[in-house]
Amino acid sequence: MKSKKLTRVFSQLSSLIGLILLVALFAILTKGTSLTMLNIKTVIGQSIILMISSVGVYFIMSMGMMNLSTGGIICICCYVLAKVGKINIPLGILCMIATGTFIGFLTGVSVAILKVPSFLATLCVSYIIDGLIIQLIASQAESIPFALYDMDDFSFKLPLLIVVLAVCWLISTRTKFGHHVRMVGSQEQAAIYTGISVNKVKIIAFVLCGILCSIAGFLTAVRSGTASVQSGQGMMFNTMITLVLGGFPVGGGTKSNISAPIIGSFMLQVLTNGLAILNVSTTIQEAIKGVVFLAIIIIMTNKGNIAGLFQSKNSIKANNTLATTTLGEKQ
Repeated sequence: MKSKKLTRVFSQLSSLIGLILLVALFAILTKGTSLTMLNIKTVIGQSIILMISSVGVYFIMSMGMMNLSTGGIICICCYVLAKVGKINIPLGILCMIATGTFIGFLTGVSVAILKVPSFLATLCVSYIIDGLIIQLIASQAESIPFALYDMDDFSFKLPLLIVVLAVCWLISTRTKFGHHVRMVGSQEQAAIYTGISVNKVKIIAFVLCGILCSIAGFLTAVRSGTASVQSGQGMMFNTMITLVLGGFPVGGGTKSNISAPIIGSFMLQVLTNGLAILNVSTTIQEAIKGVVFLAIIIIMTNKGNIAGLFQSKNSIKANNTLATTTLGEKQ
């Protein structure tokens, strides 16, 4: 009983322990360079955009679905901000958020009402956005208004992150919607029988993800100063690996935890930053990320088999001890 309790606690804290070990590893390999205040601030700053977009994907994956359009939404939102922002900055920000919301709504309708698998629906959205962006800004990147450059500041981005995480935490843990999202991921048919409007939940989840991706798009634009075909590149893969690194269950459901995108974002950025300090090429970095991603998925999908193996070993050990004790008593 005690061993099962310890196993459960360790399973819940495994991602946090992994983050601590990763920080310690790179602290040793970089001879303390990764632990300087400047570098810690850099890692946190680099984690913000990824964390916000990953929290959006968290709501989708909690339902046992996928979202492969995050990079595309970020890219098109950057373009809208750059284009409309030149006319009026508040209007540009409003149109940018409306764009993310609209794309999320259309995707949600495709998945919930038209019954298109989330993998295919979001992949198609990503391809459509890529095609539009190539036509719109392939020759020359669109620059954002100079007034927005001041927002690429840690003192602005960190409070924004805290507000976004606080709101998403409340939605996930303190509202019926957050509970319904996990129920859909755990057992959709049972959720329908309990009276939950599953289609509504799916649409709202995709809309929420679109809004969060538009916020990530805003921060991407103010950081780079432009909207280009490179904006949001690689975000699709990075959000998924972030959630998996953070201990997110592959199938979603009731075990989904909002802490996964937070811990996972830090883990991925610590890994990327540490490898950069060690002068590892970006190509090798991507290969390492892929290997880590695959390894963690294998471990998570076979967690039950691994746990069963340890339990069987403990049972054998207990039986051997009992047999030895009984034999000693007979003698």
